[in-house]
Amino acid sequence: MKADPFVKIAFSLAVILSLGSCAGDDDTIAGPTAYDSATLDHWYKEYLQSEAEKLKIRGLGVALIDSRGQDSYFCLGDAGKGRKVDEGTVFDIGSTSKLLMPIAVMKLADQGRMELDAPVARYVPEFTLKSPSGSPAAITIRSLLTHESGLVSDIREGLRPDAPGGKAGTTGKEYRRIVGLLNRTKTTREPWTQNSYSNAAFSLLAVAVEGASGQDYAEFVRQEILLPWGMTDSGFAYDGLDPARMAQGFGKRGEIPVPYIRDLPAGLFCSSARDMARFARGLLGDQAGAGKVLKSSSVMELWKVQNGNVELDLDFKIGLTFWRHPIPSLGLENTVWHGGDLPPFHAAFCLDPALGIGVFVAVNSGSLDSATLEPLLVQGMRRQLMIRTRRDPERPSREADTPIIGAGPDFKHELCGLYQLPIAGICKIYQRGKDLLLQAPRWTAKVLVHRDSTMSLRPLLFGIFPVGTGGAENIRLRLIHIDGLPILCVRRVGDSDADFASAAAEKLEPTSLSPAWRGRMGPWRQAGGKASFVLAYDRGSGILGAEGGRMAIKPVNDGEAVTEGYGRNSGEWIEAGQDAEGLWLRYSGMELRREAR
Repeated sequence: MKADPFVKIAFSLAVILSLGSCAGDDDTIAGPTAYDSATLDHWYKEYLQSEAEKLKIRGLGVALIDSRGQDSYFCLGDAGKGRKVDEGTVFDIGSTSKLLMPIAVMKLADQGRMELDAPVARYVPEFTLKSPSGSPAAITIRSLLTHESGLVSDIREGLRPDAPGGKAGTTGKEYRRIVGLLNRTKTTREPWTQNSYSNAAFSLLAVAVEGASGQDYAEFVRQEILLPWGMTDSGFAYDGLDPARMAQGFGKRGEIPVPYIRDLPAGLFCSSARDMARFARGLLGDQAGAGKVLKSSSVMELWKVQNGNVELDLDFKIGLTFWRHPIPSLGLENTVWHGGDLPPFHAAFCLDPALGIGVFVAVNSGSLDSATLEPLLVQGMRRQLMIRTRRDPERPSREADTPIIGAGPDFKHELCGLYQLPIAGICKIYQRGKDLLLQAPRWTAKVLVHRDSTMSLRPLLFGIFPVGTGGAENIRLRLIHIDGLPILCVRRVGDSDADFASAAAEKLEPTSLSPAWRGRMGPWRQAGGKASFVLAYDRGSGILGAEGGRMAIKPVNDGEAVTEGYGRNSGEWIEAGQDAEGLWLRYSGMELRREAR
């Protein structure tokens, strides 16, 4: 379900922060020998075949959309159960499912039944979430659609129940439980403070859509979006889809069906390449008569940047759920995106509303996430531009880095320290001799300071020997200050990729532990469940961490702590106490008990 960066910014920052380059560097992909349709189709199909082999993708469905011409489909490989993938093969599309939500909301707004800036409690009266101060949370529909509400990222308790019809008798409507689960938490921050990706928000939005429309969410989507746009292959998993068209996933143990998750609206929509082309055409206004779902002004609102005044979002821009990311290598400045992952299913969608071209990609296997599919989308958009112009787009030359300089002592002093980096976890920048090093949980790199105050990375094998860049040449760091606080910006650059935004990393300060928190160190396990984590205190740094160094925690008092950092899973509250059964922790809807040591 993650997209993520399920910050995951745009697609997965895990790709950035693990120093892995995305597959298929634009600079190494030779252009076609001619620009007629047949040659371009052959060129793109060969590229897809090469990438599928490289990424170990079993089945692949691609739609290329052109509002001025015909859509094209490129389908490769195995759909499972002895079938080949075709344009009608239905894949789970993970968090790309979220793109239905703003359309449903704007449909209700067009009908006068929902307002973007209304509090969500207007449509879900039982929603009584509080802020940390104890006042009612000021969460609006717009803030939920943009991940700016301050809601927690996920509620892990009950996230993966049995599939409908399984031994637990689930129904496919478990997302409605999110209201009660959220009411037991607190907001992580004030709305419009910083973007923090939230799956829970989209389950809450589905309940709000039901409150405003008086209909089941899946049925509202079917009646108001899918049928008018002719998306007859599509629907939510476990909601009557034709099994003969469903792609099986491929995992280590062979073929598997679509995994079931509670937050169905956030990640369990299933569609085909053919239907996602219809989805794109619907957004582009190609549907006439009964096919016209939204007013033109409402469609424009989908693309409009909503977070321009949120300082901590840095250069990350989002519309109503649609990410705003240009593709400088193709001269495209207005592309909107979303990706999704519900392993082993992964999908990504890109559209240029101004030009009327787009790409959708879905796969059913591979050691990858939707970030890895980014080059397939970029090359698909390149192919669409070549169809239009009969030439290869000119690539702007990459701006040269300023010279490397020796960092001064004041800069080193301010830079060095521990940071909570999105996805990568707790990282350390420190000085070794004359060198600056960045140590992450799984890798170490030398930090090179440039004259313009940006920093680049050179990976080190075993923390000592320089190795091939492997994507690190596209990583840039910069230290900035917001409200007097030092913030490390992490950004991927380069003309080979889409222009994805920076992530903000918080500099961590040492924490002294009270006796109550010292007594809670060690392993914890979810009561009646499988989740577990270990609380550990590093006396040298003064940082309390969990989940193997991926999460820093700051105690607020003897009974409460908060996860540190910016973006996803940050600012979330942990409660602690003791009852007749012993010590307990409550986090993300779960109750955890101390394991015997």
